Amino acid sequence: MIVAMYSGGAASHVACMRLKPDVLLFADTGEEHLTLYESIEIGSKKLGVPLVKVGVKGGMDEVINYHRSLPTSMISFCSIDLKVKPCFAWLKENAPNAQIIIGYTWDELARVKKTKEKYAEKGYEALFPLTERPYVSHQEAVQIYSDEVGVQPLYERGFPHNNCGGACVKAGISQWKRLLEVDSERFEKWKERESRISALHGKTCTILKRYGKPYPLAKLEEDVKSNIELPFSEWGGCSCFTEGEPNNE
Repeated sequence: MIVAMYSGGAASHVACMRLKPDVLLFADTGEEHLTLYESIEIGSKKLGVPLVKVGVKGGMDEVINYHRSLPTSMISFCSIDLKVKPCFAWLKENAPNAQIIIGYTWDELARVKKTKEKYAEKGYEALFPLTERPYVSHQEAVQIYSDEVGVQPLYERGFPHNNCGGACVKAGISQWKRLLEVDSERFEKWKERESRISALHGKTCTILKRYGKPYPLAKLEEDVKSNIELPFSEWGGCSCFTEGEPNNE
């Protein structure tokens, strides 16, 4: 059986256009942009491949409350708890010897070797259709996906990835600034989460750091309103299901 890790991002869909899977496996964090949920259904119909959804009841707030902490770029338990564990539990029960399609593009070749090794340790063969000729870059994948499934608001608004509504804990200051500008309601939700966890521990707990120190989203918002110069290329990036995570069952 061939199973695609189907995130709702452009590359995962275009990889399935290159190599048709038997199942599209989607991990629902509960944090996605509403159009993504529509798009994965459209994508499933376009590909003619059934869509399987897994997730955790309560989503992000459930895992934050469980860990009594915020996920960050250093400790992204949200990725492990909401994506890795549910997906690999499903694979273990339904497709224990599956081949797994991963939507790395040719500009992510450095990630392929380690990822392939990590998946092999669990008995899965990782496949990377977009790293083979004819090569497809991330930007090319975005255009193909837009033509095939529909324009995605996050890509249109300048976000590099179409996941978690643009609020990725692995993202940098530039992306969180963009989120504040285009989706203040989602930004406010994460600001409240920071405030709640900080109050719980009696100290400043943040997703971001600046100059090596905690940088609260409330401070970022204040700096934006005050026209303080902020990094313009510190985007970070989504790396759920990266080379180190399949062992986290």
